[in-house]
Order: sequence, then structure tokens, then C-alpha cells
Amino acid sequence: MQDILFLLNDDQYEEEIVDTLRQTEYIYHRASNLDELITVVRQDSIDLVIVWLMDVEMVRKTISVLNQNAMGYLPVVAVIHHTDEIEPFFSLQIADIIMVPIPREEFLYFLNDLVKGIQNSGDVNTTRLWEGNLEEFSLVDLIQMVESNHKDAILTVNFKGHLGHIYFRGGKVIKVSLRNLSGLPALFKLASLHKAEFQIQFTRVQFPDTLQNTNQELLVAILSHLSDQEKLLKELPDTSQMLVSARFPEKGLTELQHKILQMCRDGLSIEELLITLNEDNIEILQEVRNLIQEGFLVSGEQQIPISSEGNNGKGLGGLFKKITRVFKGEKEEEREEVQERETVNQNQSQPQENKATEEGKIFHQPAPIPGQTIEKIQKFLKEL
Repeated sequence: MQDILFLLNDDQYEEEIVDTLRQTEYIYHRASNLDELITVVRQDSIDLVIVWLMDVEMVRKTISVLNQNAMGYLPVVAVIHHTDEIEPFFSLQIADIIMVPIPREEFLYFLNDLVKGIQNSGDVNTTRLWEGNLEEFSLVDLIQMVESNHKDAILTVNFKGHLGHIYFRGGKVIKVSLRNLSGLPALFKLASLHKAEFQIQFTRVQFPDTLQNTNQELLVAILSHLSDQEKLLKELPDTSQMLVSARFPEKGLTELQHKILQMCRDGLSIEELLITLNEDNIEILQEVRNLIQEGFLVSGEQQIPISSEGNNGKGLGGLFKKITRVFKGEKEEEREEVQERETVNQNQSQPQENKATEEGKIFHQPAPIPGQTIEKIQKFLKEL
């Protein structure tokens, strides 16, 4: 039996946590604040502390309070929401980070693996991690690297809060998940990303093998799918360009077309559409092409005439003007209004300029790995 203390200040999550742990060997303890946390640790034999959905500063304070009370031996896990920024947590001395929402079986898997690490070594930080960005290595590269290592591993890909996992046993891909997608559909989505962050954790993987394909078959399928996407992308704006819904027809839209137009009301790039929608990327790109051809979607590459009617933001003139500002990355009317206010009040703060969007593609064929990079990889794998 393992005693787990949850630092939890929101009652709405307690029932679900307790229900998740009900059929396990874990004993649930709760503290609502740091004073209660210290009291519970002194009264009970706690094995693990989980800080549930709190910001990085609260996690830092938890670690500090534990150290001040000679309880720094307790491993701390941060559970954060998938929309939170994960980078600030990397600088903390914590055992792990779990992003929710997550299927119960995956949450328990991570918890079981962490507890086993504590029992076996007393040091939760012995698992080797490798982190980077898909700008440096494609997903095809990473799969081949893990395969050549012949070890169990979990490859986590994070693109703006969209979290995907690829599980390996002995170097073979056995499971892929992205939200409620699994298998090849999830793998194709992740393989299309180019600027996402990744983390490889070499650790025991106990999931059953849900993929009957060999790694070679998976890689061939990925490259074929990417090739089909590239053909469609040549007919479309750059993947980083903003797409904005120009108008909504009352009839004649497919369900997917309706989804795309709804998501692009305030502007969205093709790369964000592809990772957000569950439909196949090829089907999404075909519908985007059709919507652009029919004039329902417009992109930043197009020149949009501004109607002379309505300078107050109403009617088609206001709509075109708003869209043009989105494409240019500027807000001319807001800047003019601020300048007018500055003539009255010199203390009025000036608006910050928008940062230019980085240009680049998310779909690419994997390039050969440079010799120096191969040496670094081999050196890293030898240290495992």
C-alpha cells in the first residue's frame, strides 16, 4: 500500500480522484493548503505528494515548505492542465509532470511507474529524459532512434497544448494516442507537426501491443501520408498563414466544412486546424481548398478590397477591414484611437506591436541526419 497526498484546493476534482484510486493499492490523503500538507505528512506515512492543478509558483512553494520541514525526501508530482505552459515547471525539482485531461488508465500507468521507481531505487529521477523540438528531428527520425536503442520508452509530443504519446516496447511502437484518437490516425497527426516540442522518457512500458504493424510498415505509411499532404499543400496558402471565414452560406455545407468555418471565425492557421480536428488531414486539406475556391475562406496572401460603406465596423466594409487587419498583423483603428487619447492624456500607455509570425512549413520529408548529430545521438544512447 502506498500513501499519496494530494494538495487539492478545488472540491470538484476530489470525487473523480477518489474513484480512480478506488480499485488500486493507493491510499488517498488530501490537504487544501500548505499548513495542512505539513500536518498530514507528520501524522501519516506519506510516500508521494501530488500538487493538483496549481500554478508553478505554488509547486515551488510546496517544495520549499517540504525542505524547510525536513521533508524534502518526498517526491513531488505536478498535475497541470494541458493548456498551461509546461516550460516553467522544468526548472523545478519535481518527480514528474502529468497533463490532464488524460484517460484513467494512462494516469494510473504513470502513477504506477513512478511508485515502482521509488520502491526500486528510492530516487525518482533515475529515468533518463531527452527533450527537443521537431524542428531539429522529425517524428520519423525519433522513431528510428528509439528503435535502434531497443529500449522501452514514451515519446510525448506537445503542440500548443495538444498532447500526443507514442509508446515503445523494446524499440517497437506498440501504442499511439492523441486525445480520443489512437493508432495510425493519431500517428499521422503527430507526424505532420514540425514545430512541436518532444520528450523521450526511457522507462518501463506495460501497455499491451495495440499495433500489429512493424516499425518499418509504420514509417512507410507515415511517408506516404505526408507525400499526399504535400501535394495538397502546394495548392494552399502557407501553413502558418491565417485563414479567416469570409462568409457563411445558409445551405450546402458539409459537416466538416461547417466545423472549419466555425473554427476560422477569428482566424486560424492550417497547422492548427490539422492538429485540432479529428478528421483525416487529407480530408481537411481538401475541404479547405474547396472553401477557399468558393470564397468562404480567405487567406493573408489575398488582397481584399475594403468597401467604402461603414467605417464604424458594421456591414461588409467593416468585415473586410477587420479581416485585412488580421492578415497584416496590425490593428490600425486601435492604434489611431490610442493616439487620439494620447493627445488628451500623455500618460496613456502605447499598445505593444504584434510580433511577426514566423514563416515555415509543418510538413516535410525527413532529411538525412548530419554526421555530428549522429555522433551526439550515439553518445547519448551509450550513456543510458
